Amino acid sequence: MRSTLKTLQIQYIKNLVGLQKFYNFATQFYYVN
Repeated sequence: MRSTLKTLQIQYIKNLVGLQKFYNFATQFYYVN
């Protein structure tokens, strides 16, 4: 059970980082145009 929770936590953090990168890229792209 603990290992599953740990994996979910890691996936959640990775998704947050991915969203943050995508958001940064989108805002940069928006300001360039």
